[in-house]
Amino acid sequence: MFAHLLTSKTLRTVAALACAATAGQLLAADPLPPAAPVARPVSLAELTLGTTIQMAFDADPVLRNVPILVSVVDRGAVIGGAVASEEIMRRAEAVARAVPGVESVKNTCFVDVSPDPLLRALASKMKPGNEPTGVALPGVVAPPAAPAGYVPKAPPPSSAELVAVAPGKTVVVQHPSTLNAPVNVLGAPVLPRPSGAPPLPPGGFTAPGALTGIGSKPADVLAAVAAIRAADPRFARLTAEMKPDGAVLVSGSVSHAADVWDFAGAVRKVPGVTRVTLDPNTVK
Repeated sequence: MFAHLLTSKTLRTVAALACAATAGQLLAADPLPPAAPVARPVSLAELTLGTTIQMAFDADPVLRNVPILVSVVDRGAVIGGAVASEEIMRRAEAVARAVPGVESVKNTCFVDVSPDPLLRALASKMKPGNEPTGVALPGVVAPPAAPAGYVPKAPPPSSAELVAVAPGKTVVVQHPSTLNAPVNVLGAPVLPRPSGAPPLPPGGFTAPGALTGIGSKPADVLAAVAAIRAADPRFARLTAEMKPDGAVLVSGSVSHAADVWDFAGAVRKVPGVTRVTLDPNTVK
């Protein structure tokens, strides 16, 4: 019976189709890995192509000082960087295309923003080969027949103190070894008094610049001192005597030394008082 089934043409066809379907499922579930791409060989000329393009830029008088970046991929050059104008950008592309071995050029250069007009004017003046001129300087006028590159001379100093005393000499400033005659604040010399001159008034003359009273009357000063004494019972046994030079002599008796010091400090603040003198027998 089984032998008859194996010899049947229909059964053999069905079995063949089943085997083919099973093999197809296996192939679909586990496909073969793709073949590795064949690497393109890189020649020596392609390796040095970027250097050749850069050398061509350096040899060009316009592109010599322009910072342009160059890279080469599969003989295709890519140039980029900031340039000053569209003309320089087109010139760089033309120079790169003229290099033997370059198949294509991708230009990514861009025109930089124009600088400030003042900076551009200064840069043009600072170019090598420009001769200095005094016409462009503010407040300086060159003579009509001045030659090219004329520079006006510096004006003389306005003060004679800036001029050296004599060429080749060094001036050393030092303090005098002896003092001259005394000079007061006003600048006039103070002459010695003759032997027959009248005696000085009590207290002597007031030196210029010395601390003196503001012109208060002695009665006003004594009234202010009396008000200070009456304001504090600690000062009740103290007395004050005003001298012609504005000094106040404090005497009397107190229980504590701090009391007389407080009184003297308050009296010293009264306008017209130059100094306060304490009697050594005040504290008892």
